[in-house]
Amino acid sequence: MSLDNIETEIRAILKDELMVSDAEFAELDDELGLDSLTQTELRIALQTKYELDISPEAMPVTTMTSLESLLSYIKGNVKQ
Repeated sequence: MSLDNIETEIRAILKDELMVSDAEFAELDDELGLDSLTQTELRIALQTKYELDISPEAMPVTTMTSLESLLSYIKGNVKQ
């Protein structure tokens, strides 16, 4: 699974499922500015899609700040 595919999938989850309208145009290092409910919904979507551990200890809040940090976390933790 390539990072480009993961990035596209995350953008689609943010835009289509979580209604984060500017996710489509965000740069990798832009802050996403997600509220706590949207962060929780994103955690659940990522757990479902990539079989990730979404506990706050495993996926700290800082992981949810940008696409770049999300990609890095998924790359390091996705089951192959």
